[in-house]
Amino acid sequence: MKKLRDEIDTVLKGRNYVEYSDVSKMKYLTLVLKEALRINPPFGHIHRLLPHEMDLCGYKVPKGSVVMIPVYGMGRNEKHFKNPEKFDPERFTRDEDSPLFAYIPFSLGARACIGQTFAMIESKVVLCKLIQQLEFQLVPNQSFDFVEAVTLTPKDGCKSYMTMRNL
Repeated sequence: MKKLRDEIDTVLKGRNYVEYSDVSKMKYLTLVLKEALRINPPFGHIHRLLPHEMDLCGYKVPKGSVVMIPVYGMGRNEKHFKNPEKFDPERFTRDEDSPLFAYIPFSLGARACIGQTFAMIESKVVLCKLIQQLEFQLVPNQSFDFVEAVTLTPKDGCKSYMTMRNL
């Protein structure tokens, strides 16, 4: 949080607004968002209809089969991410992980979310303003279980204490 807050303070220089040019300067904020989306993607899984027969992990899967891609599970798989339960934004700057096709919070290919760039910019602006103005402390002893509907949402919410930051 300190590293993130320092970056925001440095880029915004005390301004109470975020300019479009500021967003691309916030490299660590981008890493934090990517890591948050790896651990807690917006959806748990996606389904795809196979357009032709495929060999998946040694199994012949016929054309027209529905295949489930476990987005939540892939982001927490040790095969693709070292220490997958650890929140480590800087993992995206190292070559030790192999997230190609395992990190898909917005899906991939022709069915990728067309709003992903906007969503990332919007998230950065909102997070900048929140982190610039507020201190956060999670309420202890709460569940971090998820409920899956259309999106993954915290089962019991995400309870936090928030206080104004002393600038």
